Amino acid sequence: MNWDSVVLREVPWPTKRLVADETLLDPDPGFKRIIVNLHPELGNAQVSWKTSIPSGASQVLYRFRGPDATRGDRENVVKSKNFLFETPVIYEKSALLHRAEIKHPLLQSAEALEFVALSRSLIDGECVTLCSPVVSVKLANTLPIASAQDTDNWRDNIVEGASMSHRAHSPKGTLFEMQFAESDPWCYPILELQDNEIPDSSFRGLALTVELLEGEGAIRVQFVEDNGAQYVADTNFKTQLPRPQRVRAMFSGSLRRPTPADPDGRLNPQNIRKIMVGINSKRQAGVKMAVSNLEWTK
Repeated sequence: MNWDSVVLREVPWPTKRLVADETLLDPDPGFKRIIVNLHPELGNAQVSWKTSIPSGASQVLYRFRGPDATRGDRENVVKSKNFLFETPVIYEKSALLHRAEIKHPLLQSAEALEFVALSRSLIDGECVTLCSPVVSVKLANTLPIASAQDTDNWRDNIVEGASMSHRAHSPKGTLFEMQFAESDPWCYPILELQDNEIPDSSFRGLALTVELLEGEGAIRVQFVEDNGAQYVADTNFKTQLPRPQRVRAMFSGSLRRPTPADPDGRLNPQNIRKIMVGINSKRQAGVKMAVSNLEWTK
C-alpha cells in the first residue's frame, strides 16, 4: 500500500485541516492512550495518541474554555467548526503512533484546553478521517508579576560583610551579582508586590525562571506576609544544569517555620506582600544569578 500516494491524492498539499469546517465527525473508540504534556508557561503542549488502524496523516483541532477564551459545549457528534484552532497536518506512512504540538498563548490564561485528534486512514479502499472523543484538560492558571520585570523594583538584601549589585538582564530579567566573605553566605533580594499582584487563596505557588551564570547553591524563595512573617520554600532548581530553569516554590509542603512567628501558624497567599528570591551559597564564593518571568500558579 502506497500511503504517500493516498496522502497526496486525498489531502491537498499544503492543507490547513484534514476536514472541512462543516464536517460532522463521530468519535471513534479506536483511539488509545491519548497523552497530553502541558507547558503553559512556554505556551505549548504536546499531544500523542495511538490508533488501531494505520494512518497517513494526523492533526489536532482544539479550543479553549475560560473568561477570555472561546467557550464550547462537549457533544456526542464532533463539529469541526466548533474548534477554532488547529495544529499543522503531520504526514505519516502507515503510522499507529501519532504526535502533534499545540502552540498558543491562551495556554497561559485559559481555564481548560479541549481538543480532538484526527487521523486519516484507508478503510475498505476508502480514505476516512477518524476522530477521537473530545478530550478536556484543565490548565494551570497563572498571575504574572509584572513589577518583577523592572530592575528598579528589586532591593538588594545580603548578609553583612558580603557585597552585591543588580542590573537588567535580558528583556524582562534581573541579574544579581554577589561576592560572599566568611559570614553565612546568603542573599535574598526583595520585591514588593503591587496591589494587583497579590495572589488569592486559589493559587498554590510561585513559578520563575532562574539561571546561575556563576557559582552554586540552593535556590529558595521567601514569602513575606503583611505581619512580617517570612516563610521559606525550596525550589526544584538543579545546580548541575548550566542553563535557565523553570522552577516552582509551593505554598504547601516543606515550608520552614516562619520568622518571626505567625499568629495563625500558616501561610495565607492573600497576605503575601513581598517576595525574596535568593541563594544559600558558599563562603568566599562569587555568584551571578539571573531571575525572570515570575508568576503565581494554581
